[in-house]
Amino acid sequence: MSVRRRRRRRRGQLIAGATVAAVAGAVVVLTVPGDDDDIRRAADRLAVPGSWDLEGDRVTPPRLLCLGGNPCPSAQRTWRPGQNLSAAELEALVAPTGWDLAWDGDCTVDASSLGRHEVCAGTGEGDGYAVTLSHSASHEDPSEALVQLELMPLP
Repeated sequence: MSVRRRRRRRRGQLIAGATVAAVAGAVVVLTVPGDDDDIRRAADRLAVPGSWDLEGDRVTPPRLLCLGGNPCPSAQRTWRPGQNLSAAELEALVAPTGWDLAWDGDCTVDASSLGRHEVCAGTGEGDGYAVTLSHSASHEDPSEALVQLELMPLP
């Protein structure tokens, strides 16, 4: 093989290697999670009674590139309060946070309904995030009730 050919091949290998390294580096930089303390602090502002069971707690930290269809940062927490709740109980739960939520539904469980379904939800803003607090209740088994908090970036 001629010297010229070896140099050309070597140059091509260097360019290919540099391209792969640059793409890999960009993917790492764009997807490395940032600090999620701010959104956790915001989610912690909703102080639920100690008797509620935490069913789920998922936080997606901030990133330059959000993957998987989840906005980032975002937080979702789900509790099982052990009973169906009234609108007044949910409003009292939210009041200390200072979040400005508009309520849809009156939290009344339809006696003719089957299974668990959403009976009310509050949506609005708080602590620089879009906030949704929803309540799913069951006429058949009030212990199956759920309360879910979602925090996402403002649009």
